[in-house]
Parts: sequence; C-alpha cells; structure tokens
Amino acid sequence: MKSLNKVNLIGNLGNDPDIRTMPNGNKVANISIATTYSYKDGDDWQEKTEWHKAVMFNQKAEVADKYLKKGSKIFVDGRLQTRSWEDPKGGGKRYSTEIVVNDMIMLSKEEMKAPQAEQPAQQPTNFDNFDDEIPF
Repeated sequence: MKSLNKVNLIGNLGNDPDIRTMPNGNKVANISIATTYSYKDGDDWQEKTEWHKAVMFNQKAEVADKYLKKGSKIFVDGRLQTRSWEDPKGGGKRYSTEIVVNDMIMLSKEEMKAPQAEQPAQQPTNFDNFDDEIPF
C-alpha cells in the first residue's frame, strides 16, 4: 500500500512573507501560518493557536510577495518535509519540519482584488457637444 503525505490548512499569516531569491533566480517564500481551535474546559471556552512553517517556490512565491501580508487569511495544500542542517554555533544537528505548498488560495478580500493600474483621471463627458441627430 502507498503512503499519503498531505496537509490542508486554513489560517492567518503571522508575519509578512520572507522572500529570497535562489542562485538560479527562482524565488522562495517562507511563511508562518497560525491556526486556532476552541475547546470547552469545564464551563469556559479556551483557544489554542498552533504555528506552522510553510515554504512556497517560484510562481507561488512571487504571488505571496505581491499579495500576502501579516494577517492574510489563506488556504494551503501541501506535504510535510523535514530538513536538517548543522548548527553553525556548534549546537549539533538541527531539524525543521515545514509544509511544502503545492497549492494556495488567498481568502482575505484585500488579496482577492487585483491591483489597479494607475490610470489618468477621466475627463467628465460634456453632453452638450453631442449631435442632436441621433436616429432613434
């Protein structure tokens, strides 16, 4: 039987995307997503927030750079990946688990609007200059 490595989250960005350009020119966006759930503890409702690291590449990173900001609500679909590296301060091997984003949907109304290009102010139409011989 095959295995499944799939993550779906809806949450809010904890900060602006951290955008970097790799040596080959491709962009990488690192984001932090907060998800919150509520549960009842006796008579009181409690909230718990979980933080998730996610990474986007290429076109998705460019979209994140252009449209996302701290607080943006997004849906991400991806897979879990664990990276390891040697701590440069002599702390030994370090690990980080993150979501590699395959698909992203912006859910905040501000991000759904395409940026408006600067357009020159339109002059008001002067209806006095129209020809009176309109055939209807």
